[in-house]
Amino acid sequence: MPILEVRTLAELEGYESQLDELLAQSRDKCLYATYDYIVSWIQSFDVEKDAILLIAKENESIIGFCPLIRYRLTNMFFGQRISVRFAGEGLWGYTAILADRARQKDVLHEFLSYVFETIPFDIFEIGPFLESSDTYRLLKEDIDKKRALPSTLSVLKDTPHILPESDFHAYSTKLTKKSTFADAIRCQRRLSELGTVSVRKLNHECTREELSVLMKRFYEMYFAQWESNRFKRTPAFQTLYFEFAHAALRKRYAEISMLLLDEKIIAMHYGFLLSNCRYYFTPTYDRAYRAYSPGKVLLLELIKDSFNEKCEFDFLNDLEQYKLDWTDAIQSRAVITVYRKMWYGWYDSSRKKGFRQYGKKLSRTSRNGRTRNPRTREDAIHFGETRRWSSCSITRESYLRISSSYPDGR
Repeated sequence: MPILEVRTLAELEGYESQLDELLAQSRDKCLYATYDYIVSWIQSFDVEKDAILLIAKENESIIGFCPLIRYRLTNMFFGQRISVRFAGEGLWGYTAILADRARQKDVLHEFLSYVFETIPFDIFEIGPFLESSDTYRLLKEDIDKKRALPSTLSVLKDTPHILPESDFHAYSTKLTKKSTFADAIRCQRRLSELGTVSVRKLNHECTREELSVLMKRFYEMYFAQWESNRFKRTPAFQTLYFEFAHAALRKRYAEISMLLLDEKIIAMHYGFLLSNCRYYFTPTYDRAYRAYSPGKVLLLELIKDSFNEKCEFDFLNDLEQYKLDWTDAIQSRAVITVYRKMWYGWYDSSRKKGFRQYGKKLSRTSRNGRTRNPRTREDAIHFGETRRWSSCSITRESYLRISSSYPDGR
């Protein structure tokens, strides 16, 4: 099957409808591989010239989509190196490769072969993927067979989620922290004493102007909640959030939820509902009402909705205590890093040799003064066996490039 390298977003636009059809039949959770997210991300950060957008075709039909990005790294030992990564995975979690369900294995093999044989790179970061995903399993099998280049496997268990296999009432009685549900109900009752409390979701037919007004309120609350945040440090994130939400609303999978007190917005959640999965993307609340925990009340309503709709609730990455109060089911993310030369692998491995000490500190106290759950936090990193691929032997290590962004990288 031929692999086509799309060089401009204008060219990619012609494939939008086919990519949406491919998304609908994907086996994996693919929010970060959607056409809308990739295009919004590339435009917001102005990296179109470095994008490597691969499309697999068969009989003029698209059967695969693999969005990559090229970075140039410089250090005193190796000079300039080229790193190829998956486009748009950012701070939030995991990516995916869209592929026709019947041809997934062949499509992934062709993508991998094309990158190895055609695209110049010194470091190729394959992932992060959910460790349970078909994409990760098939890619890992393919790389294990090749063994042509030195590689490392990095795994981080840090993505809580809820699978609504029973009704919500039965689930709430089995929570590890028994007071979680009662606390949320108490906060809801206290808020109702101040006025009328309601939950509203943004209409999918809203205009850009209406969305702009709502996002202004979102940033107002978020900036008050987090003095140092990604939106302030990198304004391109504000563009990304707006453009992605606008595109996803048009296709009816963006879900912007609001908790209102007498028509005043006191909490918001910027999220998505796609392929039977609700993504808990970015929540915020009005600090003037922090004594009433409006964010906790809105989270309760969103989890209830997931049980009513029988869809998965994905907290995305970071083991924050309030997430662990609601679930003890945690998914793992995995990255396979391939090095063109063994020296690059040895250097990166030795540079991160402090990862064991980092793992021991994961039970540190959070900003609100409470100690994080030591057992869960220590379980967040898997230390495994040494894998020998080619002539390079590198120990399995935690994926610190993403995890070190938290909690200060919000």
